[in-house]
Amino acid sequence: MKPALLLIALAFAGCTYEQWDPMEEQSKPLPYETSQLFPDQRTMRPIPAGTVSREAPRGTLVHLQDRPDGGTLVIPQEPALTNAVLDRGEHEFDIVCAACHGVRGNGTSVVATKMALRPPPSLLIPPVSALDDQQLYAIVSDGYGLMPPLRAWLSPADRWAVIEYLHAVQLAAAVPASELGPEDLDQLARDGGSP
Repeated sequence: MKPALLLIALAFAGCTYEQWDPMEEQSKPLPYETSQLFPDQRTMRPIPAGTVSREAPRGTLVHLQDRPDGGTLVIPQEPALTNAVLDRGEHEFDIVCAACHGVRGNGTSVVATKMALRPPPSLLIPPVSALDDQQLYAIVSDGYGLMPPLRAWLSPADRWAVIEYLHAVQLAAAVPASELGPEDLDQLARDGGSP
């Protein structure tokens, strides 16, 4: 290396580069600090009347359920059952739910085998299959046991779609093998299932 380049490299080696973020450096009141801007001198403002939560339903309110944290979960009305709703439910189930509960909803998955403390339950049999729609909506929204709340990943409409798809999977699982045709039995065998 040439001596001039070596000197330049040594000079810059002692310099540090800090990314400057104007949002961090601006003058602003922090939470719990006083503010001269408001008569009550509170920086953190109360929620304005009429504010609508992102959880707010579109349509008719069906059910209110108390949450463990003391809040209330607003459960919007179920959508009409259509093929589009079932397709959306299957899509979201495969992305969000199947990793733990299995593609078939039977609690069998690679992730489930790694959950020694408490594996995810089958969604096809009681007690899960005995839950009503509002209970399922609350569990999907707020989580249950080791299952985290999924409201950040699933919109209210997508939660309903997943529940409708789950009902379809539960109905399909309840069909006795004697009622399946040869094509259905062949498909089931190809999918790795048993009648």
